[in-house]
Amino acid sequence: MSESCGLSKYSFFRAVYVEESALDYPLSREVMASLGSSHVVFCQSYREIFNRPGQHMQLQKTRPALILAVKQPPFVYRGPRPCQNFGRDNFLYANLAIGCPFDCEYCFLQGLYLSGDIVVFVNTDDIFAQIALEAAENSLYLALSHDSDLLALYGFLPQLIHSSSTFLSTRPQITAEIRTKSATVSIFQKIRPLDNLIIAYSLAPQVIIDRF
Repeated sequence: MSESCGLSKYSFFRAVYVEESALDYPLSREVMASLGSSHVVFCQSYREIFNRPGQHMQLQKTRPALILAVKQPPFVYRGPRPCQNFGRDNFLYANLAIGCPFDCEYCFLQGLYLSGDIVVFVNTDDIFAQIALEAAENSLYLALSHDSDLLALYGFLPQLIHSSSTFLSTRPQITAEIRTKSATVSIFQKIRPLDNLIIAYSLAPQVIIDRF
């Protein structure tokens, strides 16, 4: 991909930050190759930019920063009790990304984080490896887009969806749910349908629920 194409693709973001520990991961190399190194800001930790005090979330939402980082353990978490577990005792969630390009005023993320920026974890293999261990003896239900909207990020980082689909295609004991507000249905022409990958939407108001 040429540098000009990369700049166009990532022009939604005001800046792209990359942790120094994330430099050698394929996802980071691909983004940097698209942008050119002069358009990347290096940092020690994503926490230097994301969720620090004194930020203006709504201003950041108009043009967030993209931060590529290496996730540290734990890689998976027990599902919160108030969340729907669809009757599954073994209910986990994982974060391939934190933060969302949408700005829904009712979203819990706006109370959870101070930042409108988006963090994407480049070491997805580590996350998937831990999920596989959790499912080694018991089937599990997995919320795979708990603190972000992976489909909304597809136009910038389709690798997150494709790597998830590849991982799940060989692990029927894992049922994964990706919740989204994205209306880009062309994505479904590019990913393989899987019985154990659920794309979940909310329908509202009631007239739409009744119709569809």
